[in-house]
Amino acid sequence: MNGPKKLNLINAEKNVAIIALRGGKEFNQKIVSMGIHIGAELTVIEAEPPRGGAMLIGVNGTRLMLGHGMAKKIFVREL
Repeated sequence: MNGPKKLNLINAEKNVAIIALRGGKEFNQKIVSMGIHIGAELTVIEAEPPRGGAMLIGVNGTRLMLGHGMAKKIFVREL
């Protein structure tokens, strides 16, 4: 079984399940309002560039851009 990884370290075209959110109250409220919550499954469409930046994900039929700061606070396991 794959161990937990930060979302920003996942390669493109990978499916993952969210296992933890490691942000403050405002971060958690914002991310949950985007449909990203513990147990949700998402697809990494475009991975974060090696030097940081935004990544494109798909969740619940919607494409979302996440910045480096947000992506590194989301812990996932590969499916």
